[in-house]
Amino acid sequence: MPFSINTDHSGDIMVVTYSGTLDYATRTQALEAGHAFLAEHPCQYLLIDLRSATIVMSETEQFSFGEKISQTADYLNRPTAFVLNPQQSGNDFVENVALNRGYNFQTFVDYEQAVNWLRPTA
Repeated sequence: MPFSINTDHSGDIMVVTYSGTLDYATRTQALEAGHAFLAEHPCQYLLIDLRSATIVMSETEQFSFGEKISQTADYLNRPTAFVLNPQQSGNDFVENVALNRGYNFQTFVDYEQAVNWLRPTA
């Protein structure tokens, strides 16, 4: 399977890790699996790790997926961090669409910075 869903060691971050070729169907499948996961594991935050994936989605698919995640209450109501490689592309349009629809997220190239943003120290 080109994605896995787990919690981090503290249990408050749902971590979706992608690998290999990532298309619209796979991302939609992961979104649905994440919804089911959150029903059983009430995590406060989401971390989407795309560093090991090659994103192959048309602009139309990116637009559609950006709308889909921003209309999914499980995602929209939780701060989300995307982690990508600096040279990675294919998620920009998804991010723009979701951001314009009120989705609270940030994009990072460093995994630990993403975790620290999600869970700031007091």
